[in-house]
Amino acid sequence: ALMVMFTLSRLGLYVYNSDLASTLSASEVLTSFLIGLRFDLMVVCILSLPLLAGFLFPTSIRLRKSLVAWLAFASSIAIFFCIAELDFYREFHQRLNSLVFEYIRQDPATVISMLWNGFPVFRYLLLWLFFSWLMYRFYLLVDHTACALVARYSPQRFSAAPGVRIFVFFLTLVVIVVGARGTLRQGPPLRWGDAFHSQNLFANHLGLNGIFTLYKAASKG
Repeated sequence: ALMVMFTLSRLGLYVYNSDLASTLSASEVLTSFLIGLRFDLMVVCILSLPLLAGFLFPTSIRLRKSLVAWLAFASSIAIFFCIAELDFYREFHQRLNSLVFEYIRQDPATVISMLWNGFPVFRYLLLWLFFSWLMYRFYLLVDHTACALVARYSPQRFSAAPGVRIFVFFLTLVVIVVGARGTLRQGPPLRWGDAFHSQNLFANHLGLNGIFTLYKAASKG
């Protein structure tokens, strides 16, 4: 669900900046989206870390509700930044970066006033709430469907042995760590420079993930 959401947000960025995208070839766009999947996977794997708790503890209503709540919260934050980035990129021709923190530190009141008067903030807020609610309902549907299938096809439920739980936990953790690196190569994980595949700057930026670039900016400053 998160991977699809990030892909749709990349498509939105592409359409929203159609004037910049008009010079791109089909192969450049496809390459940008394929590279973007790797950056999206890094973010999704990190956001999925709390779900590992499901392998260590027996399934319970409280645990399932907690995991659904985490997914809904993480998705809501991601959607907020995806929507904010539409106008941010149109204004600065950059993915989310240190400029966000600079503007907030300098004069938050002036920045908020400029945003409120210069952009359809209320419409964006409604859009953010709607998509956040949609993702929450989707996670609830998945949870309820899974429970219904288990109750139908496996009425005699049992808890796996602790050793099996720990083994599956570490096996999944390895997969998530590999996904969070974004690459199978030795050395450093996927870097922003790996998105640069074209002479067109927009094509290169399109392959990045805004949350990834914002995190990188925050970790440096």
